Amino acid sequence: MIPPPTPTPTITPTPLPTVTATPKLAFGAPSLLYPPNGAVMSGDDAPVLNWLAVGALSADQYYVLRLRGVEETERSESVWLKTPSYRLLSGWRGVLIEWDVIVVQVTRTNPDGSRDSTIQSPFSRARQFLWR
Repeated sequence: MIPPPTPTPTITPTPLPTVTATPKLAFGAPSLLYPPNGAVMSGDDAPVLNWLAVGALSADQYYVLRLRGVEETERSESVWLKTPSYRLLSGWRGVLIEWDVIVVQVTRTNPDGSRDSTIQSPFSRARQFLWR
C-alpha cells in the first residue's frame, strides 16, 4: 500500500503590529535672543527678555517664561504671555537668573484661576544672567 501524502501545513497570516503615529508638537522650541547666556547687566532700567516668536499663537496658546534663582533654589516664577518678550520685575535684581520658554495650550481653567495645559513646543535652551 502507498502511504498517503503528508499534509502541507497551512500558513496562518500573522497580523503585523499597527504603527501609531507619535504626536507632533505644534511648534519648535523657542529661541532665546536676549540677554545672552552669562550676561552681567547693570543699570536702572529692568532688562527685557526676548525670544524669537514660534508662529501665530491661537487664543488658548501661551508662551510660559520660567524664571529660577540659581543660588536661591526656592525662588521661581512662571509668567504666561502672548508676546515673545517680558520686562523683568525689580525683585529679581541681584539674583543669578536661569530662564527658559515653552509654548502651552490651555485645556481648562480651574475655579481657583489656575490653568491646566498641554505642551505645544519643546523647552528652549536655558540661559543664565545676572542683573546688578
